[in-house]
Amino acid sequence: MTQKQISYFEKAYQTGNIALAAEQLYVSRSVISRSIQELEEEFGVTLFERSKSGIAPTEAGNLLYSTLLQVESCFASLSNRFQEMGSASHQRLLRVGVTPTNAVVITRLLFGPFREAFPDVQVQVVEKENYDMIGLLSQGDVDVVALPGQHADATIFDMLPLYDVQMVLAVRSDNPLARKEKLGVMDLLFTALAFLSTPLPSVERIVNASMDAVGQKPNIALRTSSIELLRELTERGLVCSVLPDDLIRDWKNVCGVPLDFTSGISTQKLVWNKAVPLSSAASDFLDFARDYFSGKEAPAAPPEAPPKTAGGLSSNFFAELLDLPACKSKGYCDGCGRCEH
Repeated sequence: MTQKQISYFEKAYQTGNIALAAEQLYVSRSVISRSIQELEEEFGVTLFERSKSGIAPTEAGNLLYSTLLQVESCFASLSNRFQEMGSASHQRLLRVGVTPTNAVVITRLLFGPFREAFPDVQVQVVEKENYDMIGLLSQGDVDVVALPGQHADATIFDMLPLYDVQMVLAVRSDNPLARKEKLGVMDLLFTALAFLSTPLPSVERIVNASMDAVGQKPNIALRTSSIELLRELTERGLVCSVLPDDLIRDWKNVCGVPLDFTSGISTQKLVWNKAVPLSSAASDFLDFARDYFSGKEAPAAPPEAPPKTAGGLSSNFFAELLDLPACKSKGYCDGCGRCEH
Protein backbone atom coordinates (compact mmCIF):
# COMPACT_ATOMS: atom_id res chain seq x y z
CA MET A 1 0.00 0.00 0.00
CA THR A 2 1.44 3.34 -1.09
CA GLN A 3 0.53 6.90 -0.12
CA LYS A 4 -0.94 7.47 -3.58
CA GLN A 5 -3.10 4.37 -3.27
CA ILE A 6 -4.34 5.61 0.09
CA SER A 7 -5.24 9.06 -1.26
CA TYR A 8 -7.00 7.54 -4.31
CA PHE A 9 -8.97 5.11 -2.14
CA GLU A 10 -9.99 7.83 0.35
CA LYS A 11 -11.18 10.20 -2.36
CA ALA A 12 -13.18 7.43 -4.05
CA TYR A 13 -14.70 6.51 -0.69
CA GLN A 14 -15.61 10.12 0.12
CA THR A 15 -17.15 10.92 -3.28
CA GLY A 16 -18.76 7.53 -4.00
CA ASN A 17 -17.84 8.04 -7.64
CA ILE A 18 -14.59 7.14 -9.41
CA ALA A 19 -15.04 9.75 -12.15
CA LEU A 20 -15.59 12.51 -9.57
CA ALA A 21 -12.62 11.32 -7.49
CA ALA A 22 -10.41 11.38 -10.60
CA GLU A 23 -11.61 14.88 -11.48
CA GLN A 24 -10.84 16.23 -8.00
CA LEU A 25 -7.39 14.62 -7.95
CA TYR A 26 -6.56 15.64 -11.56
CA VAL A 27 -5.87 12.08 -12.71
CA SER A 28 -7.63 9.71 -15.11
CA ARG A 29 -10.41 7.34 -14.08
CA SER A 30 -8.23 4.37 -15.02
CA VAL A 31 -5.57 5.48 -12.50
CA ILE A 32 -8.12 5.45 -9.65
CA SER A 33 -9.67 2.15 -10.77
CA ARG A 34 -6.31 0.44 -11.14
CA SER A 35 -5.15 1.69 -7.74
CA ILE A 36 -8.28 0.34 -6.01
CA GLN A 37 -7.93 -2.98 -7.84
CA GLU A 38 -4.32 -3.29 -6.67
CA LEU A 39 -5.42 -2.72 -3.07
CA GLU A 40 -8.15 -5.34 -3.42
CA GLU A 41 -5.61 -7.83 -4.79
CA GLU A 42 -3.13 -6.99 -2.02
CA PHE A 43 -5.68 -7.57 0.78
CA GLY A 44 -7.72 -10.24 -0.96
CA VAL A 45 -11.02 -8.41 -0.41
CA THR A 46 -13.55 -6.34 -2.34
CA LEU A 47 -13.46 -2.72 -1.22
CA PHE A 48 -16.33 -1.34 -3.34
CA GLU A 49 -19.48 -2.61 -4.99
CA ARG A 50 -19.69 -1.12 -8.48
CA SER A 51 -22.90 0.00 -10.18
CA LYS A 52 -24.03 2.42 -12.88
CA SER A 53 -24.79 5.06 -10.26
CA GLY A 54 -21.33 4.87 -8.67
CA ILE A 55 -19.53 2.84 -6.03
CA ALA A 56 -20.53 1.83 -2.50
CA PRO A 57 -18.03 0.64 0.13
CA THR A 58 -18.22 -2.93 1.34
CA GLU A 59 -17.66 -3.91 4.96
CA ALA A 60 -13.96 -4.29 4.11
CA GLY A 61 -13.97 -0.84 2.50
CA ASN A 62 -15.51 0.74 5.58
CA LEU A 63 -12.98 -1.01 7.82
CA LEU A 64 -10.03 0.15 5.72
CA TYR A 65 -11.29 3.74 5.63
CA SER A 66 -11.87 3.95 9.40
CA THR A 67 -8.43 2.40 10.02
CA LEU A 68 -6.75 4.93 7.75
CA LEU A 69 -8.50 7.77 9.59
CA GLN A 70 -7.14 6.44 12.87
CA VAL A 71 -3.62 6.21 11.47
CA GLU A 72 -3.80 9.76 10.12
CA SER A 73 -5.21 10.96 13.42
CA CYS A 74 -2.31 9.31 15.27
CA PHE A 75 0.22 11.13 13.11
CA ALA A 76 -1.61 14.45 13.54
CA SER A 77 -1.72 13.95 17.29
CA LEU A 78 1.95 12.98 17.39
CA SER A 79 2.87 16.12 15.46
CA ASN A 80 0.87 18.28 17.86
CA ARG A 81 2.51 16.59 20.85
CA PHE A 82 6.00 17.24 19.41
CA GLN A 83 5.09 20.91 18.86
CA GLU A 84 3.81 21.11 22.42
CA MET A 85 7.02 19.55 23.77
CA GLY A 86 9.12 21.98 21.73
CA SER A 87 7.19 25.04 22.82
CA ALA A 88 9.29 27.59 24.66
CA SER A 89 6.56 28.14 27.22
CA HIS A 90 6.15 24.40 27.92
CA GLN A 91 2.47 25.13 28.52
CA ARG A 92 0.27 22.09 28.10
CA LEU A 93 -2.55 22.29 25.54
CA LEU A 94 -6.06 20.80 25.80
CA ARG A 95 -8.36 20.93 22.75
CA VAL A 96 -12.02 20.12 23.36
CA GLY A 97 -14.89 19.98 20.87
CA VAL A 98 -18.36 20.99 22.08
CA THR A 99 -21.77 21.36 20.44
CA PRO A 100 -24.08 24.39 20.74
CA THR A 101 -26.30 22.47 23.16
CA ASN A 102 -23.61 21.36 25.62
CA ALA A 103 -21.25 24.31 25.31
CA VAL A 104 -22.71 26.07 28.35
CA VAL A 105 -21.90 23.35 30.88
CA ILE A 106 -18.68 21.97 29.35
CA THR A 107 -17.09 25.33 28.60
CA ARG A 108 -17.86 26.69 32.08
CA LEU A 109 -16.39 23.55 33.59
CA LEU A 110 -13.22 23.97 31.50
CA PHE A 111 -12.74 27.66 32.27
CA GLY A 112 -13.97 27.32 35.85
CA PRO A 113 -13.15 24.41 38.17
CA PHE A 114 -10.75 22.67 35.75
CA ARG A 115 -8.77 25.81 35.02
CA GLU A 116 -8.47 26.52 38.73
CA ALA A 117 -7.20 23.00 39.35
CA PHE A 118 -4.77 22.99 36.39
CA PRO A 119 -3.63 26.59 35.69
CA ASP A 120 -0.73 25.32 33.56
CA VAL A 121 -3.10 23.94 30.89
CA GLN A 122 -4.01 26.13 27.92
CA VAL A 123 -7.61 25.36 26.91
CA GLN A 124 -8.91 25.62 23.35
CA VAL A 125 -12.63 25.03 22.74
CA VAL A 126 -14.02 24.36 19.25
CA GLU A 127 -17.79 24.54 18.74
CA LYS A 128 -19.25 22.41 15.94
CA GLU A 129 -22.51 20.65 15.18
CA ASN A 130 -23.05 17.20 16.65
CA TYR A 131 -22.43 15.38 13.36
CA ASP A 132 -19.02 17.09 12.93
CA MET A 133 -17.62 16.00 16.28
CA ILE A 134 -16.36 12.55 15.25
CA GLY A 135 -14.70 14.12 12.23
CA LEU A 136 -12.76 16.48 14.49
CA LEU A 137 -11.47 13.50 16.46
CA SER A 138 -10.65 11.45 13.38
CA GLN A 139 -8.67 14.31 11.85
CA GLY A 140 -6.73 14.95 15.05
CA ASP A 141 -8.10 18.51 15.40
CA VAL A 142 -9.20 17.97 19.02
CA ASP A 143 -8.21 15.67 21.87
CA VAL A 144 -11.71 14.97 23.17
CA VAL A 145 -15.28 15.92 22.24
CA ALA A 146 -18.48 16.26 24.24
CA LEU A 147 -21.39 14.46 22.56
CA PRO A 148 -25.03 14.78 23.63
CA GLY A 149 -26.70 11.39 23.46
CA GLN A 150 -24.96 10.15 20.33
CA HIS A 151 -23.44 6.67 20.19
CA ALA A 152 -19.91 6.54 18.81
CA ASP A 153 -18.31 3.35 17.47
CA ALA A 154 -16.97 1.58 20.57
CA THR A 155 -14.35 -0.26 18.50
CA ILE A 156 -12.68 3.06 17.68
CA PHE A 157 -13.66 5.44 20.47
CA ASP A 158 -13.72 5.40 24.26
CA MET A 159 -16.49 7.21 26.11
CA LEU A 160 -16.95 8.70 29.57
CA PRO A 161 -20.60 9.34 30.64
CA LEU A 162 -20.98 12.71 32.38
CA TYR A 163 -24.58 13.60 33.22
CA ASP A 164 -28.13 12.99 32.02
CA VAL A 165 -30.24 15.46 30.05
CA GLN A 166 -33.83 15.45 28.87
CA MET A 167 -35.99 17.53 26.54
CA VAL A 168 -38.16 20.04 28.39
CA LEU A 169 -40.49 22.91 27.68
CA ALA A 170 -38.77 26.07 28.92
CA VAL A 171 -41.44 28.37 30.34
CA ARG A 172 -41.51 31.44 32.56
CA SER A 173 -41.92 30.56 36.22
CA ASP A 174 -45.26 32.38 36.39
CA ASN A 175 -46.71 30.38 33.47
CA PRO A 176 -49.42 27.91 34.65
CA LEU A 177 -47.57 25.13 32.78
CA ALA A 178 -44.63 25.58 35.17
CA ARG A 179 -46.70 24.04 37.97
CA LYS A 180 -47.06 20.70 36.19
CA GLU A 181 -44.74 17.75 36.74
CA LYS A 182 -44.89 16.67 33.06
CA LEU A 183 -46.50 17.96 29.90
CA GLY A 184 -48.38 16.00 27.27
CA VAL A 185 -49.27 16.90 23.70
CA MET A 186 -52.60 18.47 24.65
CA ASP A 187 -50.85 20.82 27.11
CA LEU A 188 -49.08 22.48 24.17
CA LEU A 189 -52.11 23.13 21.95
CA PHE A 190 -52.41 26.86 22.61
CA THR A 191 -48.78 27.51 23.51
CA ALA A 192 -46.53 29.66 21.30
CA LEU A 193 -43.65 27.25 20.71
CA ALA A 194 -40.08 28.10 19.75
CA PHE A 195 -37.51 25.67 18.36
CA LEU A 196 -33.76 25.66 17.89
CA SER A 197 -33.70 24.87 14.18
CA THR A 198 -29.98 24.15 14.24
CA PRO A 199 -28.76 21.77 15.60
CA LEU A 200 -32.06 20.29 16.84
CA PRO A 201 -34.42 19.95 13.85
CA SER A 202 -35.45 16.47 14.99
CA VAL A 203 -37.10 17.91 18.11
CA GLU A 204 -39.62 19.87 16.04
CA ARG A 205 -40.34 16.75 13.98
CA ILE A 206 -41.16 14.83 17.15
CA VAL A 207 -43.57 17.54 18.31
CA ASN A 208 -45.21 17.70 14.88
CA ALA A 209 -45.64 13.92 14.75
CA SER A 210 -47.09 13.82 18.28
CA MET A 211 -49.54 16.60 17.46
CA ASP A 212 -50.51 14.95 14.18
CA ALA A 213 -51.29 11.72 16.04
CA VAL A 214 -54.11 13.50 17.88
CA GLY A 215 -55.25 15.45 14.84
CA GLN A 216 -53.75 18.78 15.90
CA LYS A 217 -51.16 21.26 14.62
CA PRO A 218 -48.56 22.93 16.87
CA ASN A 219 -48.53 26.71 17.23
CA ILE A 220 -44.95 27.35 16.08
CA ALA A 221 -44.10 30.97 16.70
CA LEU A 222 -40.34 30.84 16.07
CA ARG A 223 -37.60 28.79 14.48
CA THR A 224 -34.10 30.13 15.01
CA SER A 225 -30.46 29.08 15.29
CA SER A 226 -29.87 31.73 17.97
CA ILE A 227 -29.92 30.39 21.51
CA GLU A 228 -29.71 33.94 22.87
CA LEU A 229 -32.86 34.93 20.99
CA LEU A 230 -34.70 31.93 22.45
CA ARG A 231 -33.46 32.90 25.87
CA GLU A 232 -34.61 36.51 25.60
CA LEU A 233 -38.09 35.69 24.31
CA THR A 234 -38.59 32.84 26.78
CA GLU A 235 -37.50 34.97 29.74
CA ARG A 236 -39.99 37.63 28.62
CA GLY A 237 -42.75 35.03 28.40
CA LEU A 238 -43.38 35.59 24.69
CA VAL A 239 -42.63 31.98 23.69
CA CYS A 240 -42.02 28.59 25.29
CA SER A 241 -38.90 26.85 23.99
CA VAL A 242 -38.40 23.10 23.52
CA LEU A 243 -34.78 22.45 24.52
CA PRO A 244 -32.46 20.16 26.52
CA ASP A 245 -32.70 21.02 30.21
CA ASP A 246 -28.96 21.65 30.65
CA LEU A 247 -29.15 24.47 28.09
CA ILE A 248 -31.58 26.58 30.13
CA ARG A 249 -30.22 26.22 33.65
CA ASP A 250 -28.97 29.80 33.82
CA TRP A 251 -32.07 31.40 32.27
CA LYS A 252 -33.71 33.88 34.63
CA ASN A 253 -37.23 33.17 35.88
CA VAL A 254 -37.48 30.16 33.56
CA CYS A 255 -38.00 26.52 34.50
CA GLY A 256 -38.01 23.37 32.38
CA VAL A 257 -40.99 20.99 32.49
CA PRO A 258 -40.35 17.47 31.06
CA LEU A 259 -42.28 16.34 27.98
CA ASP A 260 -43.82 12.89 28.22
CA PHE A 261 -43.83 12.24 24.45
CA THR A 262 -40.12 12.71 23.68
CA SER A 263 -37.40 10.08 23.82
CA GLY A 264 -36.71 10.68 27.52
CA ILE A 265 -33.30 10.96 29.11
CA SER A 266 -30.02 10.88 27.18
CA THR A 267 -26.47 11.11 28.46
CA GLN A 268 -23.83 13.73 27.77
CA LYS A 269 -20.46 12.04 27.34
CA LEU A 270 -16.84 12.76 26.56
CA VAL A 271 -15.45 10.80 23.61
CA TRP A 272 -11.87 10.30 22.45
CA ASN A 273 -10.04 8.17 19.89
CA LYS A 274 -8.62 5.14 21.68
CA ALA A 275 -5.98 4.67 18.95
CA VAL A 276 -4.45 8.09 19.63
CA PRO A 277 -2.24 8.51 22.71
CA LEU A 278 -3.76 11.18 24.93
CA SER A 279 -1.74 14.22 25.89
CA SER A 280 -1.07 14.74 29.59
CA ALA A 281 -3.56 17.64 29.58
CA ALA A 282 -6.30 15.49 28.02
CA SER A 283 -5.63 12.69 30.53
CA ASP A 284 -5.88 15.16 33.41
CA PHE A 285 -9.14 16.55 32.04
CA LEU A 286 -10.71 13.11 31.69
CA ASP A 287 -9.67 12.19 35.24
CA PHE A 288 -10.98 15.50 36.51
CA ALA A 289 -14.31 15.14 34.70
CA ARG A 290 -14.70 11.52 35.82
CA ASP A 291 -14.23 12.43 39.47
CA TYR A 292 -16.21 15.66 39.26
CA PHE A 293 -19.30 14.09 37.76
CA SER A 294 -19.14 10.82 39.68
CA GLY A 295 -19.27 12.62 43.01
CA LYS A 296 -15.65 12.04 44.02
CA GLU A 297 -13.30 14.80 45.02
CA ALA A 298 -11.67 16.11 41.84
CA PRO A 299 -7.86 15.98 41.75
CA ALA A 300 -6.27 19.21 42.92
CA ALA A 301 -9.71 20.76 43.37
CA PRO A 302 -9.83 23.89 45.54
CA PRO A 303 -10.73 23.21 49.21
CA GLU A 304 -13.94 25.20 48.97
CA ALA A 305 -15.35 22.78 46.35
CA PRO A 306 -19.01 21.92 47.10
CA PRO A 307 -19.93 18.62 48.75
CA LYS A 308 -20.54 15.71 46.42
CA THR A 309 -23.41 13.27 46.26
CA ALA A 310 -22.53 9.59 45.89
CA GLY A 311 -22.98 8.26 42.38
CA GLY A 312 -24.13 11.59 40.86
CA LEU A 313 -23.32 15.22 40.27
CA SER A 314 -22.18 17.56 42.96
CA SER A 315 -25.26 18.51 44.96
CA ASN A 316 -24.68 22.13 43.93
CA PHE A 317 -22.99 21.45 40.56
CA PHE A 318 -25.16 23.58 38.29
CA ALA A 319 -25.62 26.25 40.93
CA GLU A 320 -21.83 26.56 41.13
CA LEU A 321 -21.31 26.63 37.35
CA LEU A 322 -24.17 29.03 36.68
CA ASP A 323 -23.54 31.26 39.69
CA LEU A 324 -27.08 30.74 41.03
CA PRO A 325 -28.35 30.08 44.56
CA ALA A 326 -28.48 26.39 45.48
CA CYS A 327 -31.66 24.56 46.42
CA LYS A 328 -32.56 21.05 47.54
CA SER A 329 -35.09 20.36 44.80
CA LYS A 330 -32.92 20.60 41.69
CA GLY A 331 -29.52 21.88 42.75
CA TYR A 332 -30.01 25.48 41.59
CA CYS A 333 -32.63 28.19 42.03
CA ASP A 334 -34.03 29.94 38.97
CA GLY A 335 -36.82 31.78 40.75
CA CYS A 336 -39.54 29.32 39.76
CA GLY A 337 -41.16 29.56 43.17
CA ARG A 338 -41.15 25.78 43.68
CA CYS A 339 -37.61 25.40 44.99
CA GLU A 340 -37.07 23.84 48.38
CA HIS A 341 -34.13 25.71 49.93
